[in-house]
Amino acid sequence: MAHPNPRYVFGPPRPARPPARDTVATAAFAVGLIGSVTGLIRPLCLLAAGLGLLALGLGTVALRRARRPGTADDGLAGFGAVLGAVTLLLALVGAVLGASGPS
Repeated sequence: MAHPNPRYVFGPPRPARPPARDTVATAAFAVGLIGSVTGLIRPLCLLAAGLGLLALGLGTVALRRARRPGTADDGLAGFGAVLGAVTLLLALVGAVLGASGPS
């Protein structure tokens, strides 16, 4: 007996896979977000500077990796790098205010 629809002999077609997530881009965003919140706390400006450098580095690596076909996190990687730069600025402002504040 023939199949009622010869086009679907092996079943209906499967949907296309979504583009792969890049964990480096996600890490850049998460570290940048945590660093920017930490940069608002004056005693933790040194920690914020380290997190900012880490987020900026991870964001740069993720942006380079996002150029490959099949990845879709270039926006998240760019935002992670921008958050890293903002974190560095917040840490610098916190360090300047901390050094010039009352002792």
